[in-house]
Amino acid sequence: HLAGPCARFPAVSLQARRGDKCNSANARMRPQHSFSCGGLAAYLPALRAIRHAYGSCALRVATDGRSLIEELESGALPELEGWHVLYHAFNRTAHEAQRCEPMPVCQWIEYRREKLGIDTAGMGFSLAADLHLLAGGGVFVGQFDSETGRIAYLRMAARLGLAPPFWHYQSTKERARAWHPFTRRPRMWAEV
Repeated sequence: HLAGPCARFPAVSLQARRGDKCNSANARMRPQHSFSCGGLAAYLPALRAIRHAYGSCALRVATDGRSLIEELESGALPELEGWHVLYHAFNRTAHEAQRCEPMPVCQWIEYRREKLGIDTAGMGFSLAADLHLLAGGGVFVGQFDSETGRIAYLRMAARLGLAPPFWHYQSTKERARAWHPFTRRPRMWAEV
């Protein structure tokens, strides 16, 4: 029932990287970053700001984390009830972090079949489908330290013919940055 009314406003493309980013070995190897691997609540400030600025009420979610999809399906965040939410219902177990040696190399997609015995055949398809889903938005929320996030943002920019607004989350030690095409400069949340 929200698809029609929400089509008048730019859709928000939310890319939430989990998988190898959220395992404890990465935290030990890169202590300067404390990656936010919590739930969707971490993205609510961005969604509120975007809704206020642009009227957006459509949300396109791409993630390698099964827990985020479960959170969406459970209705645990009443604040998302007014949003038209799209995501792909893929089996994401192959994406999840697992213990293996040597860490974190064995977590990388190119080694998952060999080191973990995970059937990775569907992972490329799910990535392509998620990139297509994200590219259909008009505002990006996600991580630019992820190839998926950067590619999705560039595809969105190519489709729109301009650099769309974005909110970039890299680590909990860094505040989210927002960029607006009309000011041509990055702005901190306090300025949004």
